[in-house]
Amino acid sequence: MFEKHDSSSRTPCEPGREAPDDASLHEVLAEWPQVIARVRAEMDRGTDPVHEAVRSLAERWMELVSVFTGGDPGMDLWLRAMHQQPAEGAAKHGVDPRLFRYIGRAMAHLGVDTMKVYLDDERPTPEGWVPVRWPEEAISLLEGGQVAELSLDHDLGDDEHGTGYDVLLWVEEAVATRGFVPPRMRVHSANSSARLKMEQAIERIERFVRERGNG
Repeated sequence: MFEKHDSSSRTPCEPGREAPDDASLHEVLAEWPQVIARVRAEMDRGTDPVHEAVRSLAERWMELVSVFTGGDPGMDLWLRAMHQQPAEGAAKHGVDPRLFRYIGRAMAHLGVDTMKVYLDDERPTPEGWVPVRWPEEAISLLEGGQVAELSLDHDLGDDEHGTGYDVLLWVEEAVATRGFVPPRMRVHSANSSARLKMEQAIERIERFVRERGNG
């Protein structure tokens, strides 16, 4: 999931955005772990993510991300920035699905835009989409309630770890048992049999939502 960050090969900013200089980037990378640690401490204490203390941390988090991403504080670029952290650093600083969920709820109260999530292990992530590598990452973002669109691959390189179909099973159960409102969903897998199974799952979910709405 995580790729080692190399400042010499940073993705260029979009036109009209100023790329962060090395000094600014260094300051962000130095402060970010401290902010993450404070967020985790509030989460472990059971602080509601809409509490002022957590929202203040979320605001600072987004300010740091704005520097890192050249001025776009959107959730998609925040997650891309997190994906660029070294794996050992991510483990050390507690960047995991549970933390994503927690800070995501705080950011939702700051008016952070919804996102489009792209689950895949090999394909380039389309412009404007959030890349995720494993089912639990996609599910964590879905639980945060900010996913507007979801595109799924099936084969992710380790079937024991999970497939894109597992995400649909989670959505189906959440819709049926908790009144979860699913995002727009599609499948981009090249596995024809798995693709058919996943599309059938999407049809079941959409049918259930329609029936619930008419009930």
